[in-house]
Amino acid sequence: MTLRERFHDLLILRATADCTDEQGRELDAIIRDHPDWDADQFDLAAAAIQLAFVRPVALPVRLRQQIHLSSHSS
Repeated sequence: MTLRERFHDLLILRATADCTDEQGRELDAIIRDHPDWDADQFDLAAAAIQLAFVRPVALPVRLRQQIHLSSHSS
């Protein structure tokens, strides 16, 4: 397994919340040593997949009003 393959394996583990502390430290070291490698690619993909399956929920009226008021007070 190449270092880049290991990097991708660790990113997948992190994106799926199955990363151990030791794996997290290993991933941090790889990210530190290779700042040009995209460390967010699998997190973004996992977030997009999760959002695709989330049903939109209407905010309660009171919360919408608070957001509306705070956006106009700035």
